[in-house]
Amino acid sequence: MIEIFILTFKITIILFFVGYGFGALMLPKKLQRWNFWLSPWLAIILISVIGAIFSLLKIPMSKANQIILIIASSLHLVAIFMKKIYFKITKENFFIGLLTTFGLLLTLYPLIVRAGFPTTLTIGNLDPISYCTTADWLTNHTIYPRMADQYYKPASTSVGDLIYYSYRWGSPMLLSFFASLLSLQSFQIFSILLHLLFALSFPLVYILAKTTGPKHQPYLLLLVFVGYSLNSTLFYILYHVFFGQFAFTGVFILTIILLISYSNDKTRRFTKYDFLIALSFSAISSIYPEGLVFALAPLVMFVIWRLFNLKSRRLHLLRLGKITLLTVLINPITVGTAIYQILKVFHLSTDTTFIGWEKINYANPFDIMGFYNLFYSRPIPEFLGWLIGLPVVAIWLFGLKKTKQRDLISVYLLMFLAFGLSYRFIINNFYAYFRLITYAIFILVVLFSIGLSCWLGKIKNQIIKLAVLLVVFGLSSRSAHRLLKQVYWHPTIIDPSLISLNELNQASLNQPFFTDDIYLGDYSLWKRFWREYFLTNQKIITHNNYYTNYRGRLGLDNIKLVLAEKNNLTVGNKTLVYKTILWENQYYQLGEIEDLEIAEDLIPK
Repeated sequence: MIEIFILTFKITIILFFVGYGFGALMLPKKLQRWNFWLSPWLAIILISVIGAIFSLLKIPMSKANQIILIIASSLHLVAIFMKKIYFKITKENFFIGLLTTFGLLLTLYPLIVRAGFPTTLTIGNLDPISYCTTADWLTNHTIYPRMADQYYKPASTSVGDLIYYSYRWGSPMLLSFFASLLSLQSFQIFSILLHLLFALSFPLVYILAKTTGPKHQPYLLLLVFVGYSLNSTLFYILYHVFFGQFAFTGVFILTIILLISYSNDKTRRFTKYDFLIALSFSAISSIYPEGLVFALAPLVMFVIWRLFNLKSRRLHLLRLGKITLLTVLINPITVGTAIYQILKVFHLSTDTTFIGWEKINYANPFDIMGFYNLFYSRPIPEFLGWLIGLPVVAIWLFGLKKTKQRDLISVYLLMFLAFGLSYRFIINNFYAYFRLITYAIFILVVLFSIGLSCWLGKIKNQIIKLAVLLVVFGLSSRSAHRLLKQVYWHPTIIDPSLISLNELNQASLNQPFFTDDIYLGDYSLWKRFWREYFLTNQKIITHNNYYTNYRGRLGLDNIKLVLAEKNNLTVGNKTLVYKTILWENQYYQLGEIEDLEIAEDLIPK
């Protein structure tokens, strides 16, 4: 258990260190007071952008991580020399830190209690295998030249999927940076880093609400925490380990903070805002390419809207031109791949013939705010759901009315609304609709928190105020608890038995071998994929690379060795009986078995 806390502390320190000096030098004066909370996200941007550039220059992360640390250290020294390093422990910063820590420990609770050591935990999604395999690959390899197909290494297909199909280079770069720096495998830091990203995005949501709302908002911090950090809809995405989305979300929020601050600046010359916004866009194009449309499209729409204002027309066109040009110059390759990925994802989201995800009900405003558990509670009739969601909509609109930058915020809302209506009523894609609302939750939480905080400020009766706050907290915490309970009782973990395969991975075997799913059937995708991950140094044949029609040509009939779990030698009416054992540990054994027919789905038809 203590290992989880130590590793979390190390990753946190590194994140703040990499970003703080850069923020001290580059953040505009208006945002310097928030440098401490923005610095982890500046670090995410730097690692993903610099990592991608170095990889394209054929410098692997095992070397790039040292260069990134040297750059970060140099920026700290310059900032100290220029007397720009300072941090004031205010009451506000103290409570932000306290709530952030509580939120982190809350979401890490299943990992701490059910696993007890640094590993990967999920409630069913298989994404971690792609991210971890790719991250470990990028430690000693680069994006190009393209990795050749390796028949006896089925896990290698994950690398191609993430790098050459999804073009998500930045996300595994982040994992690779920390794993290589701490001399760990990526699976050991995956869940910890993911939960850190979620926890550290809460201060960003608060900063966004603070900078856009009225000055006096006494309940704002608490409402943002309850609406965002206890949001069961976000918990569902978190425990289904959508790593790239959470990395993107933080950078996305930071970009909006920069844009809102920039909108109050009237200068026409090149500014820090131009560079930071372009750098953020470049990071998004690498971390989560399809997310670039959500970050860039509203900016374009906002500039088009401003064209009707003759006084500011040239100013906004100039800014859009500068930001676009800088984004392309920073890394034109990731911009190109992002555009290609956006078009591909848009095409896929309009195809509803097959959606590879469990059915999710269309969320109403009440569900979106996490006041009712969309996944593990009895479904509410649609009409009733929208009826109880009307007060939430009213608070959103009141919050929008109270914001200082209504034009810019409204453009983002209109974009999400347009996509949401099309996915709900025209395309009818429940998965695309659900993913869309998870992208938009932070901005809706901001509006809700501002609106409710301003409304409570007008009420003099303290009992009514307390009652409203307790209702909001009670609804959110009940819904969050229901999802956490599911995670606690039904987690999927990379357990010690899978990790023990590292022992076999270190052994010198000169011959390929089968895994037990060749004979017993593919009884666990999770186990099969992670076996492939841990046995990358061995020649293995699993369900993934057993090509029935080419078994003669591939010499599969000559393979005699089989790797199996000791406590799972029988599945159904089939049992593996070993004649000889070549290698074994507490959980697995490898050897030659008695003759047995292969799994039914592998038998030639």
